[in-house]
Amino acid sequence: MQSRENTPGRPSMIERMTQVLDVFGAETAPVGLDAVAAATGLPRTTAYRIIRELVRLEWLEPDCGGHRLGRRAFDLTARQPECAELRAAAGPGLLALHRSTGVGAHLGVLEGRRIRYLDKVGTTSAVPPLSGVRIAADRTAPGWAVLATMGPERVDALFTTRRPDHLRQLHSRLHRTRTRHGLAVSEADRCPMRIVSIAAPVLHPDGAVLGAISATGPGLRVDRLGPLVLAAARRTTEALRARDAR
Repeated sequence: MQSRENTPGRPSMIERMTQVLDVFGAETAPVGLDAVAAATGLPRTTAYRIIRELVRLEWLEPDCGGHRLGRRAFDLTARQPECAELRAAAGPGLLALHRSTGVGAHLGVLEGRRIRYLDKVGTTSAVPPLSGVRIAADRTAPGWAVLATMGPERVDALFTTRRPDHLRQLHSRLHRTRTRHGLAVSEADRCPMRIVSIAAPVLHPDGAVLGAISATGPGLRVDRLGPLVLAAARRTTEALRARDAR
């Protein structure tokens, strides 16, 4: 007797799950159930069951009334050659930044609307290790450093669920970041224990933004650490340029 899963012409469960994941892979904003059903042509009840199972397995996660790609999807991304190459290029700059400041130095990349921390060198008792952690890009200095390289329309498209007053504050912060030559700063009065994060964008030699390098610790001063963070980001770009030239 032939199972329903193997009925000729009927997509297998793996094919249907792939269809659903493809919808989320093409979007940066959260996607709702109705949008998934419309994009895949699956019955709404089927799409719901597949999404529920993908959430259980951490391929998806709930977000703002919909869902987005989850931890497992981004874990695979972090293992891709491009991420490994970026980590290798950033390593010497992160180490130099940590040695010259004594605080934690981190490398993060934008994934959807969040910054994922790929690597770190050094920590302090006040700042836990962040490798593997994902934080909303509009609420952290590395995210602001990356977002400041984008146009306002693209930023708005990433954060369609944010309130208008939040977006106005975000654009104001991104403007200040641009006036600091790309340095983004999370002020101490916004953070517990007066923790400050100073971040600069990491650019590919062709000018595309790849992520951000940041220094994080208590009471950091932008005038002293800012040039060091910028230097670490530029060093990473130069390392990537040297690799491309081989």
